[in-house]
Amino acid sequence: MMAGVGAGTNAASVRSVLIALAWTAALSRCGAHAMSGMEDEAWGAVERRGTHFVVRGRPFLVHGFNTYWLMVFAADPATRCKVSDVFKDAADAGLTVCRTWAFNDGGWRALQISPFVYDEEVFKGLDFVVSEARTHGMRLMLSLCNNWEDYGGKAQYVRWGKEAGLDLSGDDDFFSDPTVKGYYKAFVKVKHKAWFEEMAAYVKSIDPMHLLEIGVEDFIRNHQVAGVDFASVHVYSDTWLPDPDSDAHLQFVRDWMHQHMDDAEKLLGKPVVFGEFGASVKDERFDSGFRETFMETVYNTLLSSRTRRDVGGGCLVWQLFPEGTEHMDDGYAVVLAESPSTLQMLSQHSRNLQTHHSKGSCRSSEPREEL
Repeated sequence: MMAGVGAGTNAASVRSVLIALAWTAALSRCGAHAMSGMEDEAWGAVERRGTHFVVRGRPFLVHGFNTYWLMVFAADPATRCKVSDVFKDAADAGLTVCRTWAFNDGGWRALQISPFVYDEEVFKGLDFVVSEARTHGMRLMLSLCNNWEDYGGKAQYVRWGKEAGLDLSGDDDFFSDPTVKGYYKAFVKVKHKAWFEEMAAYVKSIDPMHLLEIGVEDFIRNHQVAGVDFASVHVYSDTWLPDPDSDAHLQFVRDWMHQHMDDAEKLLGKPVVFGEFGASVKDERFDSGFRETFMETVYNTLLSSRTRRDVGGGCLVWQLFPEGTEHMDDGYAVVLAESPSTLQMLSQHSRNLQTHHSKGSCRSSEPREEL
């Protein structure tokens, strides 16, 4: 799930992150260089028009990255500088959107210590993330919960329910138990499809002006929920395909992406964002050269689709790390300071996008929805 915040927020307004299961901008800015000190009114909002994103009527594609740990690093003055470093690296490469976690449920440096109980210092860390995003001209996609156990997620909500005496049988009770759903509703105010429908309607009732996506991969059924503004899916072909043959592998990626874009256009009528994509260089079948070729394939497939009026809304690489955080690398980390060829590729894609954005307006009879 994604949450959005506006630029230049203070501590009180950052709390509204928890009321806005959506995607929005810390700044409405495209380009490679950080821009600060500008009035908010200078930036156009991102809108959805039918199957496309636009800014002031011109096409907009997401060119982004994932760095999940920004909030918890920002909560500690000793590690806060790494947040600034990763935003600077991203901005220098021309990246314009960051996807990161705005949740940490229970455990170390938790934002939500227990249901209805929050840590003010971690909120301040989230404040810092938003502030730095503004400084470096970066949009934010803020996730509010995890399907996995990392950083708590649905498993932690179920543990809290059991501690409260609820008769729960498994982690998927997160989607059905009224009390556990109440915990989540409290967090965002601060069987699956029914849960998505309920939560989408709830979030839209709080903040109808922001775009909403759900971040799961039962692609057709769940993304047909009213109130969900765009679809998302992840590309981890390195874990799917047993054969590392480069040509066959990359053709699979192209075909798989085109199929999802085709379904998004014909069956959903919405843009699709490839919210995570990457390849692990800790897998002995792949090296950094293959990863760069894979990344370039994703970027080129998206750009070529736009000439056919497909609905690829953009993509976010998993994951961008600054220097000095390599101890956290799971094999997917991209450290731009140590990979000039990857930096060059990202910068070239940024220039290609700027050319694309500058071409005319994107007209649609579909109603507008602001991001």
